[in-house]
Amino acid sequence: MVNKNIVVDNILLNYYFRKSRQSKKTVVFLHGWGVDSRLWFKLLPLLGDNYDLYFIDLPGFGKSQTPKDAIDLDKYSDLVVDFSKKIGLKKFSLVGHSFGGRIAIKIASKNPGFLDKLVLVDSAGIKNVSLSIKSKQLFAKIIKPFFVPSFMQAARQKIYHFIGSEYLDISGLSKIFSKVVSENLLPELSKIKKRTLLVWGEKDSTTSLKDAFIMKDMISDSKLVILEKSGHFSFLDEPEKFAKAIIDFV
Repeated sequence: MVNKNIVVDNILLNYYFRKSRQSKKTVVFLHGWGVDSRLWFKLLPLLGDNYDLYFIDLPGFGKSQTPKDAIDLDKYSDLVVDFSKKIGLKKFSLVGHSFGGRIAIKIASKNPGFLDKLVLVDSAGIKNVSLSIKSKQLFAKIIKPFFVPSFMQAARQKIYHFIGSEYLDISGLSKIFSKVVSENLLPELSKIKKRTLLVWGEKDSTTSLKDAFIMKDMISDSKLVILEKSGHFSFLDEPEKFAKAIIDFV
């Protein structure tokens, strides 16, 4: 695995990549809110050496720079596209989890020529206002101050996994968070014409399975794989089944 930095639109982006000698196919991974690219690394041995893999730390997370301005979902999408152009990616499949799924939906809705296939993993994007979600958002706000110190980061990751990173309004990213989660991407789904795989944890209480069925109905060329023992982080809960779904699709 190689770790590099690159400046895109005046923002320093950190990314990781692994090149393959056996395939010309490329897959780019976008992580969820509040985490970073390293969360995908558990999949590396399971994906084999059949693809060129790229993992981007989205702005504000991991080792990437935090934007000075309150950027929105369109800006995040533009940054990913500009990143791919700057490092010379001609054609690739895009995998987005949760918040990363929001960005992937934005990109795919324009059906760019460089996008091969789309994979949405427990993706956010459909605006929900259920009591359960409101309760999680309140809980996230209450616990947020306790996870600022660096020595609490390991515990923070466990909390993210438990309640879903989409609910964590992180210090320093509050304005960005408000912009991102307020946008309903439902109208964008029917615009997607690229082949799409939806992978969902049946026990996901952050972005419910109901959302998966809505996305499947609205994206014309789509397939849904449900992981029965998984929650919101389905690729961590059942990595073997997740990796197989990706390999079979891509």
